[in-house]
Amino acid sequence: MAGKVASKHSLPVWIAASATIAIAIAGDLHSARAAILWCMAIGLWAFYFWPDVAQKPSRSNPRPFSLAGLVIVLIAAAGTRLYRLVDLPLGPFVDEIFTLNSTLVQLEQPFDPFGHTLVLSQAWGKDHANLFLYLNLPVLKFFGVTYWSAKLLPVVRGVIACAIVFLIAGRVFNKPVAIATAVLFATAHWSIRLNRYGWDVSLMLMMFALAIWLLLVGMQSGRIFYSYCSGIAAGVSLYSYLGARIAVISLASFIALECAARRERAMYRQAAAFLVGLLIAAYPFFCYYLSAPAEFWARTSEVSVFNHEHPIRMVLNNIASHALMFHWRGGTFARDNYPGLPMMDPLSGLLLVSGLVILVRKADTFRRFMACTFVLNFLSGIFSASQEGAPYIYRTAAVIVPAFLATGAGLEWFAEKAGPRKLLILAAPIVVLNLYFYFSLERKNIAAMRVMAYESRLIGVDVARDNLPVWLVIPDVLTQTELHSKPAEEYANANPAVLLPAALWKLAIINFSGRYDIHQTLSENLAHPKDMYFVEPSVLTAGLPQGPAKIIFKSGNPELTRTADRLAGSVRPVPDILGEPLLTVAEFR
Repeated sequence: MAGKVASKHSLPVWIAASATIAIAIAGDLHSARAAILWCMAIGLWAFYFWPDVAQKPSRSNPRPFSLAGLVIVLIAAAGTRLYRLVDLPLGPFVDEIFTLNSTLVQLEQPFDPFGHTLVLSQAWGKDHANLFLYLNLPVLKFFGVTYWSAKLLPVVRGVIACAIVFLIAGRVFNKPVAIATAVLFATAHWSIRLNRYGWDVSLMLMMFALAIWLLLVGMQSGRIFYSYCSGIAAGVSLYSYLGARIAVISLASFIALECAARRERAMYRQAAAFLVGLLIAAYPFFCYYLSAPAEFWARTSEVSVFNHEHPIRMVLNNIASHALMFHWRGGTFARDNYPGLPMMDPLSGLLLVSGLVILVRKADTFRRFMACTFVLNFLSGIFSASQEGAPYIYRTAAVIVPAFLATGAGLEWFAEKAGPRKLLILAAPIVVLNLYFYFSLERKNIAAMRVMAYESRLIGVDVARDNLPVWLVIPDVLTQTELHSKPAEEYANANPAVLLPAALWKLAIINFSGRYDIHQTLSENLAHPKDMYFVEPSVLTAGLPQGPAKIIFKSGNPELTRTADRLAGSVRPVPDILGEPLLTVAEFR
């Protein structure tokens, strides 16, 4: 029953209207009309599920909301994600550059929220949903196209995710424990990393956390409207990262398990509302892949464990590696982690273990929730096989939310034994340790220099320092220097150089220079960037630019260095993180 306005007798009318809308969307998927109809369907069922009186509440009573706690969490989240954002991580990953430019190209294309876009190279896969890309545009239009604004895209969603984790914890724990749980989540090096480079996974985590919170609100209050909204959030997450498919399955599994455990009519209504929301939100997503079914499995089939010579052995190895990633050895890929660093510090790891032990001994809703969301979200890593080897931190990113809720259960146990005031004494060293793990160790992440687009970031940011015309020597600035591991580097085999296509490398430099003009097309920016000239060395040795200008070239180019010195240019080196010369900038005023 959905309330007085929309009674159960009106259900056939709602179904008929939804079927009509579904047919219309499928027939005109790549248009603004489809988006309007989709929003109409969401609103139609929101009206249906909005009740006049809350249903019978569950056994869990809502806890009082703490505005001060939310502010503390937001400050911790924003501070740890914005501090030195231009410097750390060392550069963007190739997919971030693709995402940025796939977003920018939406400004010159017809409105198509349910299509998919990838600029320049289809070889990297066509998995950027336009709906996800459109969510990036407000930040880029407000702040302009710079390296900082590009890195801000996942940061905004990461901060919101931290706030939602606090709201979830507030539904499960008392106020001190909820604040401590959310602060540890916000300041964890694992969480900070994901929110500083996770171009699409950051949105997935935000929507996954939102779906969890709304589902808890619905189940605790008895209002099925919130479970419907939870389904909407879960469905929207599918437009982000591939791992969202497993995250949605984990939520659906929890609801099914809860229905089987309770066998209550009220829980069946919650499940039905969630399912309706999920189907409506995900309908255009599946319509797109029905028209291109091979693309739905394109990326997953590439990294499937069943492509391995010994899949069973690989699955068992992956299970062990993922089980140990919290305490023994974390991800070894330099994009995801400081290679080998455990994903949790020792103290948080102990709290996680104690929380899991406590939850195993309980037979309640929270245990069933953890059993599904914590365990199932490992599947995308367990059934994967890539060169870096397990654990696969990016593919199992959704695990982080239930992992820290389990840590919260450990904090609750600690508070009961030692008193809530001791939580601060425990939390403070954990926060400090995680800040060290990220802001100190990441500066020494040598492998990131060849895995991330490190050099294009250095060049772009240097161009952005002033408004001087810039002459960039090719192939110097379009050729990656860092190709091989250092002698003492650990996990070198897990971090081969990621080589960007030349056009993408050039486009990244233009993006990060602050000189990308959003009023021009991407191809125009690539061909004629503002006051940026990509030239052969012979052009500069024949005659240097007239008037104020600067030249950027590799430090290993002795001819240009001698020419700049002879003509009294101001020459300064741009070293890499080891202090070794990488680039040279010659300025002429």
